[in-house]
Amino acid sequence: MTIQTRQVGDAYLVECVVSGVQASRLFVRDRRTHIGTAVLRMGGIADVETDEHYRRRGYARHVLDGAMALMQDKRYDISTLFGISDFYPRWGYAPVFPETRVFVSAKDAAAVNATYRLRRLTRNELPATLELYRRNNAARTGAIVRQRSMWSGFRHGSRHKWPTNVYGAFDGRGRLTGYVVLDKSPAEAIIVEVGYRREDVFGTLLAAGVRQARRVKAEQIHVLAPADHPFVEFCQQFGCRVVIQYHRSGGAMGRIINLEGCFSRLVPELTRRLRRVGTRHAVPVRSSGRLRVATDIGEVVLRITHDAVSIAESSSATDARLDITQAALSQLLFGYRAASAMVQSKQASLRGAPVELLDVLFPRVWAYVWHPDYF
Repeated sequence: MTIQTRQVGDAYLVECVVSGVQASRLFVRDRRTHIGTAVLRMGGIADVETDEHYRRRGYARHVLDGAMALMQDKRYDISTLFGISDFYPRWGYAPVFPETRVFVSAKDAAAVNATYRLRRLTRNELPATLELYRRNNAARTGAIVRQRSMWSGFRHGSRHKWPTNVYGAFDGRGRLTGYVVLDKSPAEAIIVEVGYRREDVFGTLLAAGVRQARRVKAEQIHVLAPADHPFVEFCQQFGCRVVIQYHRSGGAMGRIINLEGCFSRLVPELTRRLRRVGTRHAVPVRSSGRLRVATDIGEVVLRITHDAVSIAESSSATDARLDITQAALSQLLFGYRAASAMVQSKQASLRGAPVELLDVLFPRVWAYVWHPDYF
């Protein structure tokens, strides 16, 4: 048995070869993702598969081990995946995104006022959506960075390889003001992404869902979007049901690969958070000097003043210390759990600094990956 890796397009294939036959495999997708305004290099674990004849022999474990070694060697900051329960925690993965599903009555939504011209976008017009996507998701934790040179359009809808229809809303000058992506489904009306320049376009985008519901005779419009998205708030006026699921294990999961590299890229965002809250005097934040963050994959020392965060030498003397597992720290980075709750439940230990400081640096947020970017 050997573990082999090779680059395939924008990904790395990791395979377990037994007697010359590929027994198990996965891909590490090379992506960039947001933690607030910071951009981190992320390895997306995808297409984990073992041929039926080779199952239950531990080969999947070997390819996961190979993927971890590859990401460490290539200096990825973090890794995420969409996985089954009770399998990936052994590699340090923990749930980091809640799943949000919004259901709107198609009958009630039919009263929506559509003020913009709506038409289907051609494939050549899809790059025009990138500007709106970037504007809307520039600080959305979890959002994938879409680079024009590499982005090939909306690859799928709510399911893997599921085709989509993309509609654009245009103003009187012919400018794209918003877009909506729907599953091309014979039985459902599922909105899998929205983008907008102005919020008054939401009525037109919801109207596209109403049209789809009428075509397939669906009673509900299903919206896949983060719970704090303004389009979800817009839908509330028509009555809607919002279902939010937090996984104990499985679902959207993540882990830190390179602790120091990760925090080096996070420093500007941590500074932004500190200044934003400090200027609003929302919580009593005081300087903690140097905070040592000690995990099972290493340590990093943060130098914290009243208005800035930076990385200090790991050998520096520290005034405060946070002891936390890498998995729990990943949940803090993605805003999935509150630091104060972790400290209270003894999942993390903090000495020498107020817990409010951690809640400022790692606030609860609605991390989200739009379904067309699932890998």
